[in-house]
Amino acid sequence: MTMVSLIMDAETLEKNNIRITYSVRAILGKGNFDDSFEILNNYDWWKDVKLLGFLENVGRYACVGTMIVKESVKKMLESEQGISYIEFTYQLLHGYDFLHLFQKECINVQDQREMGLWAHFPFST
Repeated sequence: MTMVSLIMDAETLEKNNIRITYSVRAILGKGNFDDSFEILNNYDWWKDVKLLGFLENVGRYACVGTMIVKESVKKMLESEQGISYIEFTYQLLHGYDFLHLFQKECINVQDQREMGLWAHFPFST
C-alpha cells in the first residue's frame, strides 16, 4: 500500500484520529505517566498553510540531492512502483512538523530518534 492510497476523506480521518488518540492515551496511561502529556494533531498547524507560502518558507531550504539519498527514498525509487510526488514531499512535511514542535512546543528533534521517525526527517544524516 502506498501513501497515495492512504489519502482519506475527512470522516475517516476524524475516526482514525479519535482511535489513535484513545490508543496512545491507553498505552501511556498504563505507564508511570500522568495527564501531563498532551497529544497534538498536526492538522492544527497545517490547516492554514498555503502551498506557495510553504514553498517559499520551507521548500527554498530543501536540497533535492539530500532528500533523494535518504534510504527510504532510495528503496521506493528502486521498487516497481517508484515514488510519487506526495511520497517524496512527505520528507518536507515531516520536517516542518519537527520544526513546529521545536519552535512552538519546545520538543527537541533528538527526542524523536527512538520513535523511528528520524528516517523521514530531510535534514538528518
